Amino acid sequence: MVLLPERFTLLQGLTPSASLIISNLSHYLHPLLNCLIIINTQRPGECQQDYPLEGLIPGKEEARTYIRFFTYFYVLITVRTRYNTYRIHHYDQFQEVSSMERVVGVDIGCTKMYLYAQVDGQHVEKKVPTGLDCPRERLKHDIDTFIDALPFVPDGLGMAVPGLVEGDYRVKLSDIGSLSGISTDYFGEGRFPVRFINDVKSATVAETVHYRDKDTIAVIMAGSGIAIGVYSKERMFTGAHGFAGELGYCITQTEHGPKTLDSLAGGIGILTQASCGIDEFLGRITREEPDTMELLAQAGHHFGLALTNVIHLFNPDVIVIGGSTATYPGYMEHALATAQKHTIPEMFKNCLIAKARDNKRIVALGAMEYIRSGMQL
Repeated sequence: MVLLPERFTLLQGLTPSASLIISNLSHYLHPLLNCLIIINTQRPGECQQDYPLEGLIPGKEEARTYIRFFTYFYVLITVRTRYNTYRIHHYDQFQEVSSMERVVGVDIGCTKMYLYAQVDGQHVEKKVPTGLDCPRERLKHDIDTFIDALPFVPDGLGMAVPGLVEGDYRVKLSDIGSLSGISTDYFGEGRFPVRFINDVKSATVAETVHYRDKDTIAVIMAGSGIAIGVYSKERMFTGAHGFAGELGYCITQTEHGPKTLDSLAGGIGILTQASCGIDEFLGRITREEPDTMELLAQAGHHFGLALTNVIHLFNPDVIVIGGSTATYPGYMEHALATAQKHTIPEMFKNCLIAKARDNKRIVALGAMEYIRSGMQL
């Protein structure tokens, strides 16, 4: 356990991006020797004459020397202990860096948001509607309401979001428009650490713990849209900028022209083809209406072609499939039959295709593990 300084001092004389300098560093030097501390800004900077390191370095020249040394790096303090890594951005209070026990997981989907925590070993969960046009204010209100009802202030909040995530702090682009451009500060407000993770990568984090003896694991979430996470040789495949895995945007040629996999086999795409809402569609499934069952068979066929491509591209030991769309009757049956028909037999035989262990909580559980462990993708 490492006790971090009570306060990080903002030195106004540095670059506009701001820099964090640990005040009273000498007093806390001993416990910090067990950590790797990296403090970074965009370029070397100097402390203005009116802002020496008060209480640490008495003279202006000595202060400048320390500032020149520390500000060669980005404004980011990364504390790496033997087991955990936590990124600390804007905290003015005592922080104990130890294993996070009381964490909250949030799975923001395009139609619903699922919130999850554990209290004395019991599940505490809530589901609320969202939508592609759901305002960020409503998302924050629902999250805060859930947290306020818990008997503790969480040590951390892991948030899985649909779309492209920069690092673990900013959503670059999301199908839920109000999330695009948002940062973790909006949800945390300095109360506790928050980390963003792409939803399918979150599911991949949750599932890899069940296949520690496997070399390559692919996790495909077939929900409102379709995406994939690949974990191979103890590394998550993220691509050059961390955005890899948008399987639903892959193009398939149809008699009506090129179509995305999402539009052919994703949940929203299926509803669009059916020209109805989810409640009406579920009713049609219950009544086993022929047109609906045929639509699901076609959607399963296109998903099966995607499975074939995944097996041929990544040669995984295991493909784990989760998401509500994959539970529609006939969908996976047609998908597996299609994949077996079009995949190299030896590769198909050596690839286990399995259901997610906890389809309801898989994404939220991954987000919890992501914030709890401090793992880096």
